[in-house]
Amino acid sequence: MLKALLFLSLILILPVTASQKATGANFCTLTRTLDEKDLYKDAGIIFKGKFVDFEVKENKKGLLVRKLKFEVSEGIKGLDSKSKTLVLKELANSSTPFTNKLIAKDKQYVFFFFKPSRLGLTSLVGMEQGFVEVDESGKLLFSKRLKKSKSSSTNYDELKKRCK
Repeated sequence: MLKALLFLSLILILPVTASQKATGANFCTLTRTLDEKDLYKDAGIIFKGKFVDFEVKENKKGLLVRKLKFEVSEGIKGLDSKSKTLVLKELANSSTPFTNKLIAKDKQYVFFFFKPSRLGLTSLVGMEQGFVEVDESGKLLFSKRLKKSKSSSTNYDELKKRCK
């Protein structure tokens, strides 16, 4: 019985490990569906703004880091209120909404990032759930990625109040 369990675990684990080594990517097959409360509770940095661009460079520790550049319209949490531009760093060995072009450069979003680690790295809270589009009138355009409840904010000003 023990040999059968060991054999089964090797069959399941080795292909994933080999795939990670071959591609250099980390895979996450399941992400917990978040709601609005999860986003602002877990986020260390929240702001409204536009995604500008990214570049990938190796840092001093030899890690590939993706530098994400943003125009900040308004800092909500974890930013100086005078910040107009922001550069955040994330590990570059995986795909993100920024590399997959899920985020349009000409649109406003509210972004929810974790507080940066001691290495200065961060990521969106809940992966693709960590941003919400804001239209010109201030209406929040929730995607299907994020669990919406009856108490979810419907406009930017309401969301901003809840985040503080």
